[in-house]
Amino acid sequence: MTDKQTLVEKRDGSKVPFDVAKIKQSIQNAVATTGANHLALEAKIDQFIKNGIPTSAIQENVIQHAVQLATPQEPEWLKVAGRAYAANMWANFKLRGKSFTDVVKYNVKKGHYTKELLNFYSDSEMQELGEYLDHNRDLDHSYSSLVTAQSKYLGKFELNQHMHMVNAMRFGQVEVEATRLDTVKQFYDVLSKRKLSLATPFMSNLRKGGNVASCFIIAIEDDLDSIFDNVKRIAKISKNGGGIGCFLGYLRAKGSDVNGYSNAAGPVTQWVKIINDTAVAVNQGGKRAGAVTVALPIWHNDIQDFLDMQTEHGDLRLKSYDVFPQVTLPDLFYARDKAGQPWITFCPHEVHEKLGVNVRGVYGKEFERSYAKIEEAFYAGKLKVARKIENARELMKIIMRSQFDTGLPYLANIDTMNRLNPNKNDDWSYGIVCANLCVESFSNVAPDRYGHVCNLCSINEGNIKDEKELGEVAQIATKLMNYGVMMTANPDAITEAHNDRYCTIGIGQMGLNDYLARNRLNYRSLDVIKDLSECIQYNAVLASVELAKVYGSFEAFPDSTWANGERIEEFKKYASGKYDWDYVQEQIDLYGMKNSQLTSPAPTTSTSIYQDASASILPVYSAFFSEDNKNGSMLVSARFLKENPMGYGKTFAKHSATEIIDAVAAAQKFIDTGVSMELIFDQNRDDFNAKMLYDAIHYAHAEGIKTIYYIRSIKKNATLERAEADCVACAG
Repeated sequence: MTDKQTLVEKRDGSKVPFDVAKIKQSIQNAVATTGANHLALEAKIDQFIKNGIPTSAIQENVIQHAVQLATPQEPEWLKVAGRAYAANMWANFKLRGKSFTDVVKYNVKKGHYTKELLNFYSDSEMQELGEYLDHNRDLDHSYSSLVTAQSKYLGKFELNQHMHMVNAMRFGQVEVEATRLDTVKQFYDVLSKRKLSLATPFMSNLRKGGNVASCFIIAIEDDLDSIFDNVKRIAKISKNGGGIGCFLGYLRAKGSDVNGYSNAAGPVTQWVKIINDTAVAVNQGGKRAGAVTVALPIWHNDIQDFLDMQTEHGDLRLKSYDVFPQVTLPDLFYARDKAGQPWITFCPHEVHEKLGVNVRGVYGKEFERSYAKIEEAFYAGKLKVARKIENARELMKIIMRSQFDTGLPYLANIDTMNRLNPNKNDDWSYGIVCANLCVESFSNVAPDRYGHVCNLCSINEGNIKDEKELGEVAQIATKLMNYGVMMTANPDAITEAHNDRYCTIGIGQMGLNDYLARNRLNYRSLDVIKDLSECIQYNAVLASVELAKVYGSFEAFPDSTWANGERIEEFKKYASGKYDWDYVQEQIDLYGMKNSQLTSPAPTTSTSIYQDASASILPVYSAFFSEDNKNGSMLVSARFLKENPMGYGKTFAKHSATEIIDAVAAAQKFIDTGVSMELIFDQNRDDFNAKMLYDAIHYAHAEGIKTIYYIRSIKKNATLERAEADCVACAG
């Protein structure tokens, strides 16, 4: 039917009579395959049609009315809105009608894509890849997914599928020419079908060249040059969008000697203040403030000032509200806390000068022997920059009060981290000193010599058919992340040296809640959760062996626990029997490994929305919610909410801390680095008390959890507010 009284304005500026049949066809195209009733959306047409309305505004109204129809009972309308949004993106594309080759060359000319692409791909090869590219894959995305893509990842002159294909081409540059195009197509399929999610630095920087690493850790030496050299490093890393972990445990404590002057050293918090202000000033190109976690050991004599630096009282000149405190805890502290015994804090500089005790690179039983010497010296009156806490639990209470108030500090179980460190025998560093910003990634560092760096991705388990495909994607992920190490523009020489020596990557997981919901399982299905991680780890190791055949092993491999068999033996303790770990060890013995660490599930709060997936391996906060962004808010629905609403009925806040820890501990058995584990405590519960957090911290330590990320609290008479993760690099 044509209404001759109503005109619409086409995108080229011409005006034509409104044809209701065309808009109905557009609606039916958007509704197709979703299960939604097209009549419900067609009924909205009369609400927005007026004379002279642009056709683009018609499409935008269709999108918004589809969103408004979405409810927890009918979440499919968000898919309808996504399909309509995809059509709108295609219609508005500034290079509409241009070939893929033209799009690539235009972006290269404008500086949005690296010129290297044209050195590796001929026009005919780009034509072949352009013919393989499938824009219809956009139709599988929800509204929130494509809005996220357009606001966070896509350039002005590319579409969603262009991004995936060009990212695949960039990885393909590392492949041999004979198989390059077939491999690029394989990479493209995994990325565009959203089997694998790249972290935000890849999504933002890979096509144009630059840093693609997500997370960094540096340690500062106890001298002025190192302090300010590392402040500069923090600025450079922040500029390139990386999240930073900064270990301060080597710095002398307040009241220590400096150059022969007694009582001259100020507190560690004075240096934190400089780091804090640097992170704020170097704000990632104006997009957001830099993100830094600063870590201090629980034995450091400035620990109480450190835990006090984000309160509202005290000297404001030493306050730092924009960093994320992290405390490293040895096993000995847990034992003293549990037993209600005293705890001695001390200055690392003083105990080295007076006692010859060097606590750097010392963990577990060796640390306990050093601590006993320090404790003996303290009671003998030999130390002046030291303090006795009558009951270690007093320190734990300070930590817990801060966590209930701010969610911080993060906790790093440093002995567990080093006990399972594959590079613990490497004499070139001081072992693992702390965790990264999102606490899932860590490896050996040494001040001004090695700075931890890691490239991250996540397998979207909700989009994986079975364990066979999971293994295949894990092998591809290993290859892509290793290629990322080879291609990244390192922000500093110490991160380049770390890549050469350890070559760490971090394959994560997202969509676990979706996988469980699709398969009618839940978070008590611990064997399933463990088996998924085992499949990923097993195949990642095999892929790393294959990479070693071509590129050689990481430098520190000969002294690693991969080489001596200890790491594989640890996995075998918990093996399901599905995988031949002895065969893997034989392959490692023959060829080595390219990567010293392979797996580390990050928060993925940013990219999980693009992936239409639940974040990381944790339960959803809500199965249907509004996500705020710079353009307003958008509705997000759990992937299989329509098919299995009960699969999301027990949200994160409804799980006990014990249930979350059990699930993470099951996965951790086959994760060689760490997991970003949050915990939630509802203070509205009748049985709530602070001991719940205390017990959870100790239980996590006992179950082998390496780190604890945020502690989320639902305050009295309030609901849970989930802020976006502070490290977009890892969260992505």
